[in-house]
Amino acid sequence: MNHGDGPEPPVKIQGPYLLLVEGKDEVLFFDALLRHMGINEVQILDSGGKRNLPRRFPAIALQLDHMRAYAVVQDADASAKNTFRSITGILTNHGEPCPKMSGRYVQRPGLHRRVGVYVLPGADKNGMLEDLCLLTVSGHPAMPCVSDFMGCLRKVLPKGRTKITRSMGKACYPNNPSKAQALAFMAAMKYEVHRVGEAAQQGCWNFDHPCMANLKQFLSALVET
Repeated sequence: MNHGDGPEPPVKIQGPYLLLVEGKDEVLFFDALLRHMGINEVQILDSGGKRNLPRRFPAIALQLDHMRAYAVVQDADASAKNTFRSITGILTNHGEPCPKMSGRYVQRPGLHRRVGVYVLPGADKNGMLEDLCLLTVSGHPAMPCVSDFMGCLRKVLPKGRTKITRSMGKACYPNNPSKAQALAFMAAMKYEVHRVGEAAQQGCWNFDHPCMANLKQFLSALVET
């Protein structure tokens, strides 16, 4: 992520379809998902983090004229509503059409490109990509162990905002339980992986789970002519 005030590195849009995601791990995840779906004509570009999208988008906006469709995908985090509003605000500031809701595309009359927005994990729920990934493996034999582990941590460790004694080191109940659960699940995999995108590349998530249907439909619509 670029934390300075200098110019963003050059952005090169190479094809007619673009998927703009938050970071490099999301690039790996969506690369694996699109390949699973048999879609190979989409360029996946990371914005260097959610907060960096306003700084990155102007360079992208200069290259949109030749595009057929592009989509912005971000985590809802604490508020799906606020995340959607933030994305559409950036689009509006650059004169781009905005869908009325997450998971949809819109095309303005006289403009040949379609624009879509998807807020993860979907269905207007708060959360993130990790929450969606965990849903895909809800029936996996390792998940009861993950639940037991998180339950144990909840009982024996203080919350992050409470005082932590020196005898506990720096241990506390995770501030982001979704990421912690995903890490615990990935610890059970044959190949060592530490992020959900890496796990996607190794086939750890079930892309055919029903909870993936809306996201897959959205991605399929990206390349519709």
